[in-house]
Amino acid sequence: MNLRLYANKSNFGERHYIETRNKPIQIRLAVIDLDISDKYPTNFVCVLPRNFNSKTTNQNHFQSRFKEGSRELAIQLLEKALKKEKDPDIIMEIKERLKLLKSKPKEIGKCALCNKDFYPRRFGYSIQRTCNDCWNKSKP
Repeated sequence: MNLRLYANKSNFGERHYIETRNKPIQIRLAVIDLDISDKYPTNFVCVLPRNFNSKTTNQNHFQSRFKEGSRELAIQLLEKALKKEKDPDIIMEIKERLKLLKSKPKEIGKCALCNKDFYPRRFGYSIQRTCNDCWNKSKP
């Protein structure tokens, strides 16, 4: 499979422009297979989703088709498209999606009192040191 991304940029219409005085843009990124054909509608595989959530049972078509390597494949396709694309709106959309896909998972901390794992919250420059159970016990 010779996969690439095809970017389609469209406006919402003239009426919306008159009402809001700005031109909203909708950008769709489609996954195409160049081994099938060279022209867009015939080589369509699926639409690249905005969100990847592997924990849900209701997965999108891209995840169900490419299974475990779907996240890595999406990052690879987006990086290739970023090098070749010239339109600034599409480049901005690709960078947003790459940022979402490359986001770091939450760091797990250990409670200072009971040594239990938990997800600490940030308070300005400081980090939560005790879990919520120990915090609630210490309150009068």
